[in-house]
Formats: sequence, C-alpha cells, structure tokens
Amino acid sequence: MPLELAGPALPRRLVCICTPLGLHPENFFPEKAGADYASTPYLDILKEFRADYTVVRGYRVVTNARGGFFDAAVRPGDAVVAGGVLGTITNVFGELVETLTAPEDALVIGVSTYPAWPSGGWLLELGTGVKVERGRPRN
Repeated sequence: MPLELAGPALPRRLVCICTPLGLHPENFFPEKAGADYASTPYLDILKEFRADYTVVRGYRVVTNARGGFFDAAVRPGDAVVAGGVLGTITNVFGELVETLTAPEDALVIGVSTYPAWPSGGWLLELGTGVKVERGRPRN
C-alpha cells in the first residue's frame, strides 16, 4: 500500500522576469544574497511569501569540454555550491573523461536529458547570484 501524505504537495513553479524589459533592476534585486536580505520596493509586494521563493540574479550555461555520454548528478531545483559536482562525461568505453562542477553557488534551472554530446553542449542551466546554505538556496 503506498504511503499517503497528509495533504497535497505544493507545486513547484518557475517564474522568470527579464528586468531589462521594463523593470528597474535596483528596485527588484536585493543588494546582497541570503535569507536576511533587505527587501526592495518590488519584492515588498510579495513579503508574505518571502520564505517561499528565491531571487536568482544571473544565468549561466555549463558546457562540456570533451564529447561523450552525459550523466547528470543534479536535478532542476537542486541547490549547488561552488565546486560541487553537476555531472560527468564518459567515453564509449565507460571511462570518465570529464567531471562538470558548479562555477559558483547556484540553483539548477535546467538539465539536459540527451545522453550523448559533442564538446560544447549546453548540458546544464544555472541560476546564479544566490547564497546556498545547507543544500538549499537562500536569497
């Protein structure tokens, strides 16, 4: 018999806002990352939901230097610390040829599901400008 939860799980959502298209960035982005950031005029509107969202300031694509088979170690929504393993590339013999690591603290936004990649593939998308504490993004 499957385990039943006390209530329905909250859905996870991604909302993207491109600040150069009409928002004044200084009124949107906090000056510093972390849970104790000073709010901004635009984020004040969402103050009752502050514990339920993360503000991602930047965007980065992680590519591979060597071609081969990609095995992701993370999923969308995972928080990663700088230097943390994101995935590996193996060759046709199953030998490890590259380990992909996070260039900075980030929130994983997207992960490729295509298994075979030439060099330079867009394997992972990261939201940057976040502070990661105990495996959770805190902005």
